[in-house]
Amino acid sequence: MLNGEHINVGPSTKKNFIQELDEAGARGFKVVSTVGGFPVALGKRDDVQREYALFLTKGNFWNKGGFEASYTHLSRQGFQLIAGLDVGESCEDFTPMGAMPYRECVYTDLFLAERQKGVDETAREQRLAFTGPSFRNKTATALNKQIGDRLDQGYYPTFLLSKFEILLELTGKQNESVDKADVRVVASGSRDDLAKEVNEMAKQGYRLSMVNKKIALMRRNRADATPTSYVWLDATEEDFENQLTQMQEQGAIYRMTYPSDRRVKNKLIFEQKASGDNTQREYKILKLELSHTADAANQHITTDLKSESKETMKLLNTMVKGGYVVCDLFLESSFSDNNEAFILPSLNPVTSTSVHGPTSDSYEVLMMRSK
Repeated sequence: MLNGEHINVGPSTKKNFIQELDEAGARGFKVVSTVGGFPVALGKRDDVQREYALFLTKGNFWNKGGFEASYTHLSRQGFQLIAGLDVGESCEDFTPMGAMPYRECVYTDLFLAERQKGVDETAREQRLAFTGPSFRNKTATALNKQIGDRLDQGYYPTFLLSKFEILLELTGKQNESVDKADVRVVASGSRDDLAKEVNEMAKQGYRLSMVNKKIALMRRNRADATPTSYVWLDATEEDFENQLTQMQEQGAIYRMTYPSDRRVKNKLIFEQKASGDNTQREYKILKLELSHTADAANQHITTDLKSESKETMKLLNTMVKGGYVVCDLFLESSFSDNNEAFILPSLNPVTSTSVHGPTSDSYEVLMMRSK
């Protein structure tokens, strides 16, 4: 379990988080799941040494400012994008003379890239499929057109940056024929009905490949276009555990998380098992909690797993040895649900520093064992 500092998303936080990641990567751990806001990562040992890099972007809700330049620089060094970590937003209200008031927000995101240590990996060329907000044109239509044009050149969607931006990377298959109908973007409007859109495509044999807020990428295998369906479970609902039990009884397959309106990973997506699939899947949830402690002498806040959560990590590793796999790391509530102010005391009470943030964070780990 790796975590960063919780003060500012600036050089200190990034340095702390990337240092922990690199130390774990040098010991043969690979990041398998992340949660943003306050950056947390869960790693699994596979004995391959890795290095990690972070970069920040700032922009409005339809673009990640500075992404192309930052990722191009890292890609040329052999890094590949593996995760996007929401950091937060800064909003300001405006009331122009004679006009309707409006709110303008700037969103900050932290992106995580990975490469194998000591391996000279070929840099991937990349392009962005992009479309801006529009009341006339459909987002999915515009993005599908751009993706279709690039597939013939060997560029394939590898990451959904936002509802309006998709990263395409050169896969080296530009000489092969790619059926454009096999890859499809679906997006919802202002009302988030993505689950409905996804299931409409699933009836036609498409499978969920990746998601972000109000957007999904789906693929269809020409050799198996069997219809399926997906179920979204909300971890914030009181009957979440009962719903998870139902998914287990139905043999449903966990696929990925989906973010809330506040971009918090607290919805889990399951795919109904195919006819003839006799695999039984057992799901367990483990809770991990972080505690934050103020260091008055250094005006610094340190973070660690609570003592009971350290025991939970031991249990998690025991379960892995028993056949369980880690599916994902997610949150059962929003960061804003338990935000408080830290006080970093000093000898002079007047100069004591107040830091806004959660005094403790609760994370959930979904585990699965197939029988």
